[in-house]
Amino acid sequence: MLSDKTLLYYQEKNKTQPKKRLKMIKLDKVKMAKNKNITENVLDNLPNGLSVYEMIFDGKGKPSDGLFLDINPAFERLVSIEREKIIGKTVKQVLPWLKHYLITTYRNTAKSGKHVYDKKFFKEIDKIFEINAYSPKIDHLVMIFTDITEHKKAEEEKKHLQSQLIQSQKIEAIGLLTGGIAHDFNNLLTVILGYSDVAMLQIEKKDKLKENLDQIRLAAQRAAKLVHQLLIFTRKKHMEFKLQNLTIIIENLLKMLNRIIGEDISIHFELDQDIWDSKMDQSKIEQVIMNLAVNAKDGLSKGGKLIIKTKNVIIDKDYIKSYSYARPGQFVCLSVEDTGIGMTEEIKQKIFEPFFTTKKIEEGTGLGLSVVYSIIKEHQGWITVSSELGKGSIFKIYFPACFEESVSELKAPVASQILHGKGEKVLFVEDDKTIREFMETRLIEKGYNVFTAEDGKNALNIFKRENYNIDLLFIDVVLPDKCGIEIVDKLISYNKKLKILVTSGYLDNKSKWTSIKERNLHFIQKPYTLNDLLHAIRESINQIA
Repeated sequence: MLSDKTLLYYQEKNKTQPKKRLKMIKLDKVKMAKNKNITENVLDNLPNGLSVYEMIFDGKGKPSDGLFLDINPAFERLVSIEREKIIGKTVKQVLPWLKHYLITTYRNTAKSGKHVYDKKFFKEIDKIFEINAYSPKIDHLVMIFTDITEHKKAEEEKKHLQSQLIQSQKIEAIGLLTGGIAHDFNNLLTVILGYSDVAMLQIEKKDKLKENLDQIRLAAQRAAKLVHQLLIFTRKKHMEFKLQNLTIIIENLLKMLNRIIGEDISIHFELDQDIWDSKMDQSKIEQVIMNLAVNAKDGLSKGGKLIIKTKNVIIDKDYIKSYSYARPGQFVCLSVEDTGIGMTEEIKQKIFEPFFTTKKIEEGTGLGLSVVYSIIKEHQGWITVSSELGKGSIFKIYFPACFEESVSELKAPVASQILHGKGEKVLFVEDDKTIREFMETRLIEKGYNVFTAEDGKNALNIFKRENYNIDLLFIDVVLPDKCGIEIVDKLISYNKKLKILVTSGYLDNKSKWTSIKERNLHFIQKPYTLNDLLHAIRESINQIA
């Protein structure tokens, strides 16, 4: 409808032309009506929610609420309330969760005289909005809402996946570093353990020096265990995968778990007796369970409950949307839940990092959960963790189910062996000079006829020089010039009765572990003690071809 001022303007301007004046007024009304229809059409089809308010003030002149003057269809959809139930009502009556924000926004727009842009999460309706607001005239406010909930969730999920990728890359990088030093470190420990054993045999029991040597040996053994964990973490420690029943593995650990956890913590088991089989290294899965149980115990310093579950699960595509490292299929799930102190988000992001620990320096190395992570990854599985401060933690591990037929492996018991040699010829191939010299001396003392070589070329020369008459080849798998398994094959081609004992500081593709198993070769892991080596040598020599 035209205003009085507009009508007066046309009347004054067209006093002498009444017909023209009326025509112009008519045209102006038509034009304005068309513009109004266009404006209403645009607002009705606007994908953003638009709402217009008249502010309500209290007795002190402060804004206390707002009255809905108008909304568009998009706003109806955003709040899931029909227009008829909104117009003419106060914000407090219709959308109480919006009242405080409305008042704050009006104050900001009235104060600055400019439009206000903001992002706001309203927990009452679980939505995030982009909001543009302005005051077209005194006591009025217009707000335009854009729902960005899905977009923000997608951004958060992207950040979460990037965080997981960085975590994985970080662990892989440290794995390369630790794997690189583990082999050499095992060589050093072999020497330390060897000389410690010999020195202790040469000293009388009452000698005080024996106590010092004993401490050196204990420290070396602790270091060997640490390297063992590093090798598992870097997945350079061999695992023997066989069809296993996860529920049975846990049931066999019940007594040990109860001893470790203690009486002040109650353990509850919910074990599926119809659990699917999975290909596992039993000793490593036991290590995973024990590590998680000990980790839970640390979070239950004031007592509480530990719940261990097993069940069959089927992973679908919806699950993978949240956990990109997962894959669809049939899996066996191990769940370890505690009612302890829980973790902050910051700690949760770091718990699988090697050497990260919340314990005191003397209480732990920080390798427990990183070893768990690596064992699970080697089993083609994955692990998730959920935790909040004061609400405990839940670790869930997924192993791929396997439906192959189980084949039992029976081995004859090994009888006790006489450790001294009887002049047997032993060709010892080892690139570490200190180990080579130490073992040569010790084996000669034990009655063996020993030949040493630092690489494959010298080993072949010695073998030929002795007319292929060697009883035992004791060889490191990784040599400077050739792979130890290549040397084994070469020498066996000359002497079919040659007995073999191989050793290595770690086992991976480079070490040809598959070939070692296929050939049924005897193996001893570095670092080894002199006593363990003597047993391995006798067992290898006495082996029936």
